[in-house]
Amino acid sequence: MIRLLSVLVMMGAVSACSTAQHASDWNAWVDKTNASYTTDKNAVLKVRDAVYLKPGETAWLVGSESLSVLQPASRSSASIVFESAEPGAEAVSVNLSGEEPREFGSRLDDIELTDGDFINGGLSGFGTDDPRYAVFLYDADHPKAAGFEGLNFFPYDPAYRVEAVIDAKPEFKPVLLQTERGLVKQFFDVGTARFTMNGVEAELPLMSTASESGKLDYLFFTFMDDTTGIETYNIGRYLDVPLETGELPETLILDFNYAYNPLCSRSPHFNCPLVETVIPMAVRAGEKYTY
Repeated sequence: MIRLLSVLVMMGAVSACSTAQHASDWNAWVDKTNASYTTDKNAVLKVRDAVYLKPGETAWLVGSESLSVLQPASRSSASIVFESAEPGAEAVSVNLSGEEPREFGSRLDDIELTDGDFINGGLSGFGTDDPRYAVFLYDADHPKAAGFEGLNFFPYDPAYRVEAVIDAKPEFKPVLLQTERGLVKQFFDVGTARFTMNGVEAELPLMSTASESGKLDYLFFTFMDDTTGIETYNIGRYLDVPLETGELPETLILDFNYAYNPLCSRSPHFNCPLVETVIPMAVRAGEKYTY
């Protein structure tokens, strides 16, 4: 009896230590997430403007001494050209198809650049019939970033850290998600996560940007719940779960304390997928939203 009691005490100590570690890791994630909104060079709240170009369209930048447009890792049939409108300035082109750049499309905008501005870009809608190239203009001194006081989260609660059973799909089929900008983004449906949280049974579709097993680096979940539109963002929240092996496991830990709002909740310049799946309970964990 004494030995059994000792084991139970030790197990309780391990559990408390584990919970404390999870909470500590979560606090570090909250700090990192806040930095991504304010202090990082390409912070969310430093975006001054953005355009989503169709193939062949041109972004015109006025007064730019240095122009940084990143070549995306993935290629598509889209061919998008960017050119400085400043006379005699060197043109910058991004050709995603490996072919010669197409002729310039329509002139979309003139943007006056300051010393604190820089340009970045990336694919949006890759794999769809409406591919775009997103061009972001960042302002290092943006007043929204300067006045930001931090995101608002529910306190960490281990009750919202659950183990889910994974039902993998034999074939990863593409799924198109509508976005808040009226565009589309492509993911792949890789399976379903089934779990019980606070006594409520629920399931969520598993999505990924990878099209085949062995190349999965993270899973993407979207969900609404009874807090949506009241305590949390009105289109729902997201949850990312990294995978180390590239394969879907039989079970997976879902920690809803890491649930976050779409970037569109803070900035109109992003392209955020809408949410369709509902968890039939109030998930009072993760990021909140003040209306």
